[in-house]
Amino acid sequence: MMASFDEPDLTSGDALRWRAEPDIGGHEGASTVLPRDAARALVAAAALVNTTGADGVQPDDAALRRIVQILAWDEGPTCGRNDLQTLRSLRPRLRELWQATGDAAANVVNQLLHEFNALPQLVKCGKRGYRLEVAPADAPLATRFAIRTSIAVADLLRQGELRRLSSCAHPECHNVMVDLSKNRSKRYCDGRCGNRAAVAAYRARMSTSVTSG
Repeated sequence: MMASFDEPDLTSGDALRWRAEPDIGGHEGASTVLPRDAARALVAAAALVNTTGADGVQPDDAALRRIVQILAWDEGPTCGRNDLQTLRSLRPRLRELWQATGDAAANVVNQLLHEFNALPQLVKCGKRGYRLEVAPADAPLATRFAIRTSIAVADLLRQGELRRLSSCAHPECHNVMVDLSKNRSKRYCDGRCGNRAAVAAYRARMSTSVTSG
């Protein structure tokens, strides 16, 4: 039986933020400048990590293709069978980046950049000038995914902002997330965890009020 999962809401939270803003940060109250491509890669990586929950259930191939192509590069190469295998093997290593600190995270980044043969080069983008592309244009989707995510994490490390890779604060949720808020105040993933926590807190207050009354 094929497993399924809830696709991320692309109209709110992190997904909307990287679609709407050319840069994440770089304004009053923000302590980091994270280009849209970097934010996009990190949000996609978090979504990929979250496709396997604590129960080990994995999505079917079609679902995995959707999450990569919708969140990452829907204009890029198709997600083939080899890409799926690479992405599944990449998933636990990406989770390490959410759990690691400092040198340990840097080691994972360096390993991925070496393994996937990162090749930074300037690419002309019409009137917008040049941008730095970190993988060959003809590289497989999974390769581009791994390299772009690694470069994005490297940017966070360089700026001392690795804590933006965090985990949902709800005790029953095991999702990782990317905190793109100006003051790093995001506590819950883009699922229903924030609402669930608010409802639980309200019920606790009501129970206390009734008991004390």
